[in-house]
Amino acid sequence: AVLSRGYKRKTSGFVLADAASTSRQIGDEPYQIKQKFPDIIVAVDASRRHGIEQLLALPESARPELILLDDAYQHRYVQPSFSVVLTDFNRLYYEDKLLPTGRLREPAHGIERSDVVIVTKCPEEIKPIEFRIIEENMKLKAHQQLFFTRIGYDDIRPVFPEVAKPRSLNDLGKEEEVLILSGIASPDLFVKEIRRYTDKIQVLSYPDHHNFSKSDIQHIDARFQALSGTDALIITTEKDAARLKTDPKVPGSWKSQLYYLPIDIRFHGKQGFDELIQKHIHHFRRNNILRNKL
Repeated sequence: AVLSRGYKRKTSGFVLADAASTSRQIGDEPYQIKQKFPDIIVAVDASRRHGIEQLLALPESARPELILLDDAYQHRYVQPSFSVVLTDFNRLYYEDKLLPTGRLREPAHGIERSDVVIVTKCPEEIKPIEFRIIEENMKLKAHQQLFFTRIGYDDIRPVFPEVAKPRSLNDLGKEEEVLILSGIASPDLFVKEIRRYTDKIQVLSYPDHHNFSKSDIQHIDARFQALSGTDALIITTEKDAARLKTDPKVPGSWKSQLYYLPIDIRFHGKQGFDELIQKHIHHFRRNNILRNKL
């Protein structure tokens, strides 16, 4: 199961997601996860402990064997068996400062509690010397594993496939107009990816997890209608698509021209992250069985 706080959702308490759940009920990121991986359990609760208790109280056939907490490294009331910390290549934790001067929620030496550190958003062409410099600066302990990843993109997909035809970024001409719409923390890579295919872009950026108001929709619509191309598109992020897909304020005129750009994560160099997680789960489960028997 994935357990999240459900940031900016319009509900409270424990909510177990199902196929009919909306981003307003569970939050945009949990909704995105449930849409992308429908077979896993997704739940939200502002209280991690209460959420875990509710998940473990599910009928045995539905009870999770593993619970993945989102953004819970500083949550001391729950002790994880395995911790993964992400740090942005462009703002590495050991070069950052504590809030409010920087973005760290605890001193950099807190990294010692982690089992894995992942450097995210690396350039596509990163030099081996850069791997070594970062690894030396982190001074991780022998049992801690370090991985490097970059953001990758698939092809655009319609937010409303029932009314929009399949399109491809490769089909975009250099003169085809696109309105880029984002409500994520760092849209630069997203914008850069679309710019590879067309020079005729306009960008509208909003804060992370932004819930589009009626006036926002009206402003976006005015900008879109002002584009001169008859085949102009709105391309948004995968996370924003999760909110827009179930937003009744979205104009019908957008639905055949609204697309999103799916994201994926690609590992640089050393592989074995999946195997590392699976090995931990196997040993943790076996050790718990032994303890229960004793």
